[in-house]
Amino acid sequence: MHRIKAMIGPAALGLLGAGAALAETALDEPLALSNRQPLVLSFNLPPARGGAVLEAAQTRWRIGYDVANNFTMRQRGDESVVLDGETQRLELGGAVGLGDHWEVGASLPLIRHDGGGLDGFIEHWHSFWGLPDGDRASYPRDRLLYRYRRGGQALVNLHGSASGIGDLQLNAACSLFRNADSAVALATTLSVPTGDADKLTGAGAAHVSLALAATRNNLFDLGLTATANAGALWLDRNSPLASRQRDVVWFGSAGIGWAPAANWRLKAQLDAHSAFYRSELRELGSDSMQLLLGGSVRLSRHWLLDAAVAEDIVVDTAPDVVFQLALRAVY
Repeated sequence: MHRIKAMIGPAALGLLGAGAALAETALDEPLALSNRQPLVLSFNLPPARGGAVLEAAQTRWRIGYDVANNFTMRQRGDESVVLDGETQRLELGGAVGLGDHWEVGASLPLIRHDGGGLDGFIEHWHSFWGLPDGDRASYPRDRLLYRYRRGGQALVNLHGSASGIGDLQLNAACSLFRNADSAVALATTLSVPTGDADKLTGAGAAHVSLALAATRNNLFDLGLTATANAGALWLDRNSPLASRQRDVVWFGSAGIGWAPAANWRLKAQLDAHSAFYRSELRELGSDSMQLLLGGSVRLSRHWLLDAAVAEDIVVDTAPDVVFQLALRAVY
């Protein structure tokens, strides 16, 4: 019995320590909220991730919900665009560590486009702070109209509620470097066209991404964590705007997290990507950047809750505002 206790005691402490370390790593993950603009959303632009990779048999689960409010319209030459509506996205995902510095995972989004109900709130918010509202008040509230015209032809014309599954994402990551304070990983994602391109829930074709992700803890001994991502997304052409679509999109992010308490992280992050389309319209043809603000709280040893809000820094290249909540578990 003494021998059994001697063996079980250290093993149990080791497992507890591993669980605590895993939860700590998960708490420092960057905010996972890429551009939700309806003509970009369906391509599943990879969100930011940390540089740490799951150990053998460790698992990570996530359910995330976000709602994006869009309002912009523009005409240049023979092109015009109207993006007025709300898009909701529910994503279910998981990953498992394989050992030898590898992890694999998958996620599947459920997407709905409709008129929503945030227009009034956003108009009052802009009015209260004296912010420009893009002439929102001149148009019907809670309307859905996602339309792109070129040469008199409507290539996208979504004006009734639409919903369905999005494109399935298959993920893999390999650890390149890790010590007590830093981690670097190489990550790839294959998107499988399970969504519907006509409903703007899928891209209509498979595409793949490759990115480097890095995390640095204990920055300047101030309880700060820095994260960074940089990568490329290679696109096949089968979307409603295939003739205007680019072949490669570059993306990146940089974020900082602060630990005001052991179980809390406050986070600020910049996400950017190059244009998805060749167009004179800012909404399609300009590079994009978003500011993300939010945080994470550890609910228990295995469960965490994330909250984030995103604003378009490069105006009209991303939704006016996006709100996100995500529940995560690590084992």
